Amino acid sequence: MANDVTTAASPKRSRDWPARAGIAVVVVLCLGVVGLLVSEIVKRLAYDGGLADAERTHAAFELALEEERLADAYAMTTPRFQRETSFDDFNDLIERNPAAKGRRGSHWTKKEKLLRQQSGSHEFMFQTGVYSERQSAAYQYVVITTGRGHAKVDSLLFQVRRTDVAQ
Repeated sequence: MANDVTTAASPKRSRDWPARAGIAVVVVLCLGVVGLLVSEIVKRLAYDGGLADAERTHAAFELALEEERLADAYAMTTPRFQRETSFDDFNDLIERNPAAKGRRGSHWTKKEKLLRQQSGSHEFMFQTGVYSERQSAAYQYVVITTGRGHAKVDSLLFQVRRTDVAQ
């Protein structure tokens, strides 16, 4: 009789396995979706909205100007900037503001700062002031992040200083 009880339970188990396998598949799929969501949330929290990319581009652009590598600096600008400003016009702009091109004289200082980034925006505005014995230049530019690891300068504006005009 003990064998009869065992035999009677076996057909019931064989009928339940498809349902149990289906539940297992659903559980595995749910865990996979949860894992992907957690991974995406961690990536978004770790990404700083492009600030690190903008700061790298800012530093590279400033260094290119200082070292008078104007073609390199121009290459760091957006296609829109390049459509509106030819390389010759860019070169002329820098030539009219020679203090931006590097360390001239023994007394040379440079002040740089991030002016603003609107919340949720991929635009960062930087300001630089360069001061030497006889020249000074102050300029602002916007760096736009176009994706992880990519940022370009989108505008460049020099401000006229009274010390530059008087003479």
